[in-house]
Amino acid sequence: MQAADSRHDGRLYALAWVALLALTLLSFGAHYLELGPFATAVSLAFAAVKASIVFGVFMHITREPNSVRVVAALNIACVVLISVGLALDVLGQ
Repeated sequence: MQAADSRHDGRLYALAWVALLALTLLSFGAHYLELGPFATAVSLAFAAVKASIVFGVFMHITREPNSVRVVAALNIACVVLISVGLALDVLGQ
């Protein structure tokens, strides 16, 4: 059973690596597009998708107990709140 799990994990890691590589290439290509005021939002969207892949696949958050998931979600919520507050402060000045 362990050999089958490790093969499955190997395929999952390879798929995650390919997805991260593709998203990196897409975000690099998006840098050369004239996106105007949406450039930052597009870059942050790529970063969020890549971070969620790393978070879910490599950090095994889906296999953790609910208490660990809640703590992780609270940390993400704090980062989002700080980022939104910073953006609103910069836009307000």
